Amino acid sequence: MLLFADSFEHYGTTPNNGRDAMLRGLWAQFDISGGFMGVTTDQKRTGSYSFRMEQNINNKLARFVFGGSGKVVSGVGFGIYLNELPTINTNIYSSFMSLANGFIVSIAIQSDGSLAAYLGGSGGTLIAVSDSLLTAGAFYHIESKLVVDPVVGDIEIRVNGNIAIKASNINTGSTNAAGYRFSVTGRSGSTLSVYLDDVFAWDDIGDFNNDFLGPQRLLTVYANGEISPYDWTTVGAASPHEAIDEVPPDGDTSYIGANDYASVIDFTLPTLPPEIDRVYGIFVPAYAKLDEAGLGDIQVSLVSGSEVLTGGDPATLGTDYVYKRFTFDYDPDTDAQITKAAFEAAKIRLEKTL
Repeated sequence: MLLFADSFEHYGTTPNNGRDAMLRGLWAQFDISGGFMGVTTDQKRTGSYSFRMEQNINNKLARFVFGGSGKVVSGVGFGIYLNELPTINTNIYSSFMSLANGFIVSIAIQSDGSLAAYLGGSGGTLIAVSDSLLTAGAFYHIESKLVVDPVVGDIEIRVNGNIAIKASNINTGSTNAAGYRFSVTGRSGSTLSVYLDDVFAWDDIGDFNNDFLGPQRLLTVYANGEISPYDWTTVGAASPHEAIDEVPPDGDTSYIGANDYASVIDFTLPTLPPEIDRVYGIFVPAYAKLDEAGLGDIQVSLVSGSEVLTGGDPATLGTDYVYKRFTFDYDPDTDAQITKAAFEAAKIRLEKTL
């Protein structure tokens, strides 16, 4: 099932280059230590934004978590663009991390554009090295699948959908993966920049999105209407959907609110670009809070035909705005993959459940 998805379109570039918004529920940790790191329009694979990590002598890292206590089988895909290949004194790593934030398996981009996989962190045991596959000046899609097991562990890495590294029956430990980390280290005066876009994660649970998804693109869209009647109140905008589409989010300037249990509003979805023929999944980061201390939950659902699919357990809110994750892997009306027509006819339902 889909665990995480981010194309960096909804954060904006302020404050702190979008990092403040990213840390509100979707990303777990940044270490900037000088130089630029954040949302940018310099390069993009989908939409208008990507995430840039500028290399210098200090380390930089960005980490997100999958949710839950950890996954035996997990996969992560992302688009990556390098303005130049790293030198022998610079390092670009991405790593599967444990719940204790320890390294399980790390993938390095080397100076010739090859990938190297290590057990643990950058100083760990080398598993395998790929051919020279990456170049400067172009986006590549890297997707990795990790199976955690002390005897029959497995790591497979694909570049643009093709197998680059596959190692089976290895000791990947017994600590499940709980998140993923991108890190860049380097040297003073380096001009290398790493751009990330279309980042997603999945596990092997369920019948959909449970294995390699391939070089997908993440399209960020906003509701284009609402179905009347509805129970939520609009503040600071002409209509509910216009109150929730700001980039960056404008907090209490415009929003929708509900006081009563079981308050519901259904949002309509826009027409997708004509080149899209199917939708692998829908990820809804609901940005929400309580207006005062107390109890309050929300639920986000996908309404297709007469069927309703919840995007996970209801999310408990606090008194600060944070992103709550809701995911949809299939069309509940057909129990099949979501088609373009089904997406455009569906509704996203928001309900106050407590």
